[in-house]
Amino acid sequence: MKHRALLISTSDELTKEATSIARELKLNLDVHQGGLLTDGHIFAKKHQADYDVFISQGGTALLVEELVSKPVIAIPITVEDYLQAFNEAKATNQKIALISYHCPLVKELESLASLTPEIDFSLFTYSSKADFKKQIKTVFSLSNHTIIGLGSCVYTHVKELDIRYVMVKSSASKIRSGLTAAKNIIALNRKERLTTSRVMNILNYSREGIFSVDRDKMVSIMNMSAGKISNVPLSNVVGRSINDPDISQVFRDIYGDGSPIVNETIICGGKAFIVNRIHLHIDKSVEETLVTFQSISEIQSLERNSRTTLKKAGLIAKKSFQDIIHSSAQMHESVLRAQHFSGTNAVVLIEGETGTGKELFAQGIHNFSPRSSGPFVAINCAALPETLLESELFGYSEGAFTGAKKNGKTGLFELAHDGTIFLDEIGDISPLIQSRLLRVLQEKTVLRVGGDRIVDVNARIIAATNKDLFSMVQQGDFRSELYYRLSLLNLRITALRNRPDDIEALCRHFLSVKGAQYGMPHNELSDRTLTLMQEYNWPGNVRELENFIEKLVILHPLENNFDYAAEQLLAEKKERMEVSWQKSDERKPDNEAMTINLGPLKSMERQIFDKVLARVNGNQTRAAKLLGISRVTIWKHLQDRTITQ
Repeated sequence: MKHRALLISTSDELTKEATSIARELKLNLDVHQGGLLTDGHIFAKKHQADYDVFISQGGTALLVEELVSKPVIAIPITVEDYLQAFNEAKATNQKIALISYHCPLVKELESLASLTPEIDFSLFTYSSKADFKKQIKTVFSLSNHTIIGLGSCVYTHVKELDIRYVMVKSSASKIRSGLTAAKNIIALNRKERLTTSRVMNILNYSREGIFSVDRDKMVSIMNMSAGKISNVPLSNVVGRSINDPDISQVFRDIYGDGSPIVNETIICGGKAFIVNRIHLHIDKSVEETLVTFQSISEIQSLERNSRTTLKKAGLIAKKSFQDIIHSSAQMHESVLRAQHFSGTNAVVLIEGETGTGKELFAQGIHNFSPRSSGPFVAINCAALPETLLESELFGYSEGAFTGAKKNGKTGLFELAHDGTIFLDEIGDISPLIQSRLLRVLQEKTVLRVGGDRIVDVNARIIAATNKDLFSMVQQGDFRSELYYRLSLLNLRITALRNRPDDIEALCRHFLSVKGAQYGMPHNELSDRTLTLMQEYNWPGNVRELENFIEKLVILHPLENNFDYAAEQLLAEKKERMEVSWQKSDERKPDNEAMTINLGPLKSMERQIFDKVLARVNGNQTRAAKLLGISRVTIWKHLQDRTITQ
């Protein structure tokens, strides 16, 4: 809609001056020529919906103001304007007849005339078109008079009778003031409409039902959601008393006694609603009670939709226990143990060397649990510096630091609400992150970086590490309280070198997958080659084996014998590893020492075995050589550890 002003003009002079000033002010001005006698006020009433403001002067302005509900600007006609007309009329040396619409200014002129003998005139007033015709007839019967009037209506009659006529005119400054006032009103109306539109759109697009009850218990406003939630049309509620028995019982129950409440559950009509009531004050007096309410079933539906959105965003666990390829007793036991853990919400700590499949187990636990329909959020804690990891895990508020997003950022714990968060490489987090993580475990709440609002979170934590957290606790590198909370349920994944029975099954699986990936023919490895692979140490565990098979599949077309190619690649790996060990030995003094904790003999033996194996990257032959014992003794030690765990 165009924002416009309408001038009901009483003279050509006014039209000309006002049009010029309106162009200068960039005011969108329409003009209707004709005042009282040509029903200008009736025209204004008929078109009041098309304009923001009306402008006129004299009696026409007063009549327009009575007929329209929009603002009316009366261009001022002052005593000075009349005096100027009197001076012009006196120059004719005739008597003066003033014909004017009846208004307070006329009385001022009469008072002025009684005090100033130089001003002598006969006054003829009118209040309607009929009055005007009667008075103009009387004026025309006078002889030797100059007529003073306002606007063209008088001039139209006198010009045919050759009677002198002086028109009372508003000054250009007064016209400018009137048009400026009209422009300001249009601007103010536009702002008010924008504000009203903004508020109504906020109300109507809110999912919450909203209505307000004034101090007289009348419903003053209600949004569309309130009508949808309660299944009651707006027209049946707005403008009626909240106590009206014809108003839906839902509204009366939700309003209650009107006292302030926050997030209270109210049952009405067999439905449960979350309700808030607040008082709106003006000068410490309660003017209205604003009520918001939402169906609990609607909130639950929104949460389900949110989970669906999270899945589309990739926050899902793609793997299950069926994806854990194995045939060994150790892995079978680990899978059964993990499935048992899935039935609880307790924290799980998964321990194992790099490449053993810790995240695969974490995803399996999530998908086997009651939280499987919720999000699965994973993060590698070792991949990010402390400050970035903190903001990723816990989120941050707007303005928390330079470069922070305008509306802040939701942390991974919040994204994992009603689901699972997997914290890989938990042993690499700093003391600060350890402290904050401990609080999340204790309080089930999150405080965003730079924020001041506590957010409740319901996320199951699964942590994983390739480090000995217990030793880190003893050395003061990891908080003991956090360790004991994380290791409530402990799952240790056996290294691939200690479960050679799985190598054949894994090889078949990877040969099939990688062959299909690269469009290569499916091949099998001979028993001899599989035996060689089972004897290899695989320090990188399953991940190293997968990469080995992928390389074998890619290079296979260059070799006529698939087994020969596999054995050659395996020999190269062993050779590189031997060279690496030799260089490592050259750098280390013969008398290199290690530190172990005092305790029972068995405990100290285990520490020695573990530290030596770690030093030689799990190579049993190398460890046996360093310790001066047989490889069988090393193997028995590892078997004992697996059974104990």
